[in-house]
Amino acid sequence: MKKIPFILCLAFCVFALFYACKKDPEPPPPTKTELLTGTTWKLQDRYEKRSSDTAFRKVNMLMCNRESTMHFYKNGTFEEKRSTPSCTPVLPLPFADNTGSWRFEQDETVLQLHSGIGLFSYKILKLDTYQLTIEEETFSGTIYRDEFRRAN
Repeated sequence: MKKIPFILCLAFCVFALFYACKKDPEPPPPTKTELLTGTTWKLQDRYEKRSSDTAFRKVNMLMCNRESTMHFYKNGTFEEKRSTPSCTPVLPLPFADNTGSWRFEQDETVLQLHSGIGLFSYKILKLDTYQLTIEEETFSGTIYRDEFRRAN
């Protein structure tokens, strides 16, 4: 008879031990919108592949492009900062700051930017916590690949 309380106590302890050691569920991975927004992306490298080329080559970026940053907001707007004191007075509009709207297209594999300069579509090659890599093909067949790193 004395074994019954002991066995019940032991069973309760084993149950409590397994219940207490149960892992918490993994949080869901961040969405692409969460990865893209709320941070500043700094341009690290630019590559180009002309229609006659077989491989990408690194582009020697002007100072304005080296200072380029992108910030995407959850409300669907973006800011592109390119101007630096060393080049703003002498370079034309394409090197000026830019603002507009953004959205995902094609099942979140394409990033579309719309601004006063025009409408641009970029294929998303990589988007994670630390890196954004996008690609754009021009009308002439040249493909530009931009690699951004999280700045903050």
